[in-house]
Amino acid sequence: MRTAVVAMVFAQQPATTVPTIKEAVSTLDGLRKELEAKQAALSTIDVAERSLIESLGTLDESLATLDDARRDAEKKLRDLRTEIAVIERSMGLDEDELAHLRMRLDARLRAMLADMLLQQAEDEAQFFRALKAAVA
Repeated sequence: MRTAVVAMVFAQQPATTVPTIKEAVSTLDGLRKELEAKQAALSTIDVAERSLIESLGTLDESLATLDDARRDAEKKLRDLRTEIAVIERSMGLDEDELAHLRMRLDARLRAMLADMLLQQAEDEAQFFRALKAAVA
């Protein structure tokens, strides 16, 4: 293989100059170093590519998790809105029932007050009758 490379080096040289073995080895060493540098750069690029692919996979998983969380939050929001609507309807019914009960309570209190006043008037009338009978 070395001879093939040496032959390539000779092929690249102008026809007028014949490189010495030392020059050919030096050229080969330069090419080898250049090749090693390019392989190292390729290796670095490969590592970066793997890291990027791994990061994209992690990002995809994170996005899927966030999407699931978004769906759960939307469902919870719908459920809460439904619950609020039920409570608001119930409050409306409760307020109507409360107003009705207040009216009934007011009527009952008025009736009790009227009965109490009537009873008091009867008690006073009876007292005055007894007093009149005692004086007469």
